[in-house]
Amino acid sequence: MAVAEEKSIPAVSYGWVVLGAATFVMALGLGMLQSFGVFFKPIASEFQWTRDVTAVAYSIYGIAEAVVTPASGLLTDRYGPRVVLAASGAFAGLGYFLVAQTHSLWQFYLFFGLFIGLSNGLAYTPLVVTVNRWFHEKRGLAQGIVVSGVGVGTMAIPPLAAYLIGRLDSWRAAYVVLAAVLGIGITGAAFLLRRGPSETTDPPPARTATPLTTRTASLSLKQALRQRHFWLIFLVGAFSYGTLSLVLVHLVNYATDPVVGLSPEVAATLISVIGLASIGGKIGMGAISDYIGRKTTIIICCGLGGAMMFFLPMARSLWTLYVFAAMFGFAYGGWTPVIPALVAELFGLRSAGTIFGIVSLGGSLGASLGAWVGGAVFEASQSYVIAFILGAGVLTAAALLAVLIKEPHHGPRRGEA
Repeated sequence: MAVAEEKSIPAVSYGWVVLGAATFVMALGLGMLQSFGVFFKPIASEFQWTRDVTAVAYSIYGIAEAVVTPASGLLTDRYGPRVVLAASGAFAGLGYFLVAQTHSLWQFYLFFGLFIGLSNGLAYTPLVVTVNRWFHEKRGLAQGIVVSGVGVGTMAIPPLAAYLIGRLDSWRAAYVVLAAVLGIGITGAAFLLRRGPSETTDPPPARTATPLTTRTASLSLKQALRQRHFWLIFLVGAFSYGTLSLVLVHLVNYATDPVVGLSPEVAATLISVIGLASIGGKIGMGAISDYIGRKTTIIICCGLGGAMMFFLPMARSLWTLYVFAAMFGFAYGGWTPVIPALVAELFGLRSAGTIFGIVSLGGSLGASLGAWVGGAVFEASQSYVIAFILGAGVLTAAALLAVLIKEPHHGPRRGEA
């Protein structure tokens, strides 16, 4: 069915349509997730919840995402990306709409934690795996472009959310508006995705959009799990995204606390700066990784991110916080596209969705823990300093682990089934 449906698609150009649709979905789904910090205080204040209790919703989100991500990879390998992405859009629209109806803690945990976790867990793997299938020689650049959508969304949606909360005088109404945008946008974009040119009868695409191949044999999931490099990448993802969630969930809280004293609207712009800088990191470092290697890029970016986390407790003015946001955003942007490209090149495409789904499990688990740790440390010490120092140590450890990862071969590759 898929072959008949895709037979008439001109493979040379359609890879760019896939890339554009995937980037748009990234911007909506994950950009909206990054607005959680903007909604954090209004929600906690209405219900008189402590920060660690409120942050548990994000932790439940991470666990739900972790559980569904491996399944999303398997479903993508079996049924293609459109069905999986359409389901993601439905969960996103319904989930945020139900969050707006929350009147108790268990409802908040269920609607945000479970529904949004399912939505993003279903989305990320199909997007990066599908782009991997369409792009070969410029894989790092292509991955940089698709995940730059997260940066665009992070730059645009948190300030929009802050504006809507203020304009509508209700965080609930803001969630309803954004729920409609996400549900319609993600589901609509899903139908533009195609599995890959290798599944059509068209000629192979041009050099910028060719089927993925690798010099090494494609591995099954069972074979990949036996590789030391698989578990090193898994840990790098857990450590790096654990620190990222700490920043995205608690940076606005830190900036609006008396120690800094920014207004919520100004503090929300810090998340936008992270998003803007991450676009440069994703596209720039993604392209550079095509030349200096994925491993080296991860080491540089995790090292820079760790240094910025050490700097953050000293950033107590607006300009120093902007410096942090710009440098940390660039660093996080840099490692994001390189991890899926590295997985494809080390393990091939035979079970690409399933393997990357398991790798993403590490990032999701790390993200769920990082958000909770930030809240727990604050409630215990009434300060984020210890949490930020922990984040610095964790990112430094990720850079050191990356040193041990095998660097994949580059150059001409033989075809792969």
